[in-house]
Amino acid sequence: MAVAFGLGGVAHYAAYSLIGVPPYHWYYCPAVGLLVVAVAAGAASVAPRARTGVFAAGVLLIGVTAGTQLAAAVPWDQPVIYGNWATARQYAAVGQGVGRLVPRGETIGGFGEIGGVAFACDCDIIDPFTDRATAQRIIDERYAKAGPLGQWLLDLNYAHAERAPATVLDHQLVYTEGPGPGWRTEGPLRGLGHIELAR
Repeated sequence: MAVAFGLGGVAHYAAYSLIGVPPYHWYYCPAVGLLVVAVAAGAASVAPRARTGVFAAGVLLIGVTAGTQLAAAVPWDQPVIYGNWATARQYAAVGQGVGRLVPRGETIGGFGEIGGVAFACDCDIIDPFTDRATAQRIIDERYAKAGPLGQWLLDLNYAHAERAPATVLDHQLVYTEGPGPGWRTEGPLRGLGHIELAR
């Protein structure tokens, strides 16, 4: 069983590497989770003397992880590993502002990160992952650049995908680095920026 979990983790990592996804840390959670289960299952099946070493290594790993997480001031205003372009509060402010400005039923193009904004706005924010036509263009570009194995993986993953016409946008959210009109943002990787609503 440990071997099956380990091979699953390695296969997940290899597939993501082959299709060339961006290095967002959450993409690799399944691979890390499967490998952790593989190590735990392997440790449970070894001799008691070896278990002590595995247990000590696990305690050390948990201690280092907890120490890293607790090194920042608590309560957190953002996680230790944080790549977003703004804080959760700033995204909520953008969403609430857009919700007041845009009439219900009108569509808004996203600027790259939409989760917190869409939640606070309670409106239709469209990005490449929610607009099938845009997503299909990205998939087609990836497919053209991929080798035979990458194309096979893309064919397998999108075997039941349906093509659809592009969504017509009524408004567009635009992110720009540096100060400017609209809503001020600040993220640890991007620094100061602003998001504005354009027609």
